[in-house]
Amino acid sequence: MTWEEALVLGAPHTTTGGVNLRNADLGSANLYGANLRNADLGGAYLGGANLGGANLRNANLYGAYLRDADLSGANLGGANLYGADLGGVNLRNADLGSANLYGANLRNADLGGAYLRNADLGGANLRNADLGDQWIIQGPCTEDGYWTFLQKLTDDNTPMIKAGCRYLSIPESLAHWKRTRGGTKLGRERIAIVKFLEWTAMNRGLIP
Repeated sequence: MTWEEALVLGAPHTTTGGVNLRNADLGSANLYGANLRNADLGGAYLGGANLGGANLRNANLYGAYLRDADLSGANLGGANLYGADLGGVNLRNADLGSANLYGANLRNADLGGAYLRNADLGGANLRNADLGDQWIIQGPCTEDGYWTFLQKLTDDNTPMIKAGCRYLSIPESLAHWKRTRGGTKLGRERIAIVKFLEWTAMNRGLIP
């Protein structure tokens, strides 16, 4: 179903009240400022679409194709973008707080000024992505299934380690895992990852 057909025919709604556009062809559609809160856009084709300023809060975009789309200033808080193709997408000043970007392709995406607090970027491809004044270094996944990141987002005063629900400074994270996992295989793994991420940030000139 195209966006025009959805407007004319009236697309069915999801149980959460959002419009159901699963697997829809919305390529190059002009959806500027559209209210798509809670919408189901799973598997939808949105290549080159204009979604600037759109409300996509809590929308399902699982596996959606959004390459080269404009999502600048869009509200994607809590949205499910698992495995979505966001290559080259304009996400400048977008709200991605608590969004699920696990395994998403963000290669060459513009994320300058984007709000990324609590976003899940596990396994995401951030190659050549522009994060503006923010930066994120992704570490490996530990045996308990958690990805570890060292990052400094807009509202961070110091580089922070993000692992699961933990959001700690480097010294705090080292102290935490020594205290809670000291002498264990997992504890040694966590501490080694934190130290590696710190060294990487230093080597890149991100921290002194």
